[in-house]
Amino acid sequence: MDTISQQHPGQPVYDQYCTICHKVGVGGAPIVGDPDVWRGSIGNGAEVMVDNAVNGISSDAGVMSPRGGFVPLSDDEIEQAVPYMVGESS
Repeated sequence: MDTISQQHPGQPVYDQYCTICHKVGVGGAPIVGDPDVWRGSIGNGAEVMVDNAVNGISSDAGVMSPRGGFVPLSDDEIEQAVPYMVGESS
């Protein structure tokens, strides 16, 4: 019997775009899979995190360009990628 694995809807966006920074911490990006560096962001709530990803943010911790520098990414794609990254990091 074949088992079909369910992929999180945000994983393809993460794999194609977000890993560029969030895999190694480019520009202070929190590394996916490290709960300690995500704790502060997660504490701000999903809405703030999505807003920061869509509009960009600059802080003492680092910089993120709007849409991670990938202008064609839709709000929906970002809204799917953020919870995927949080789930992998908490």
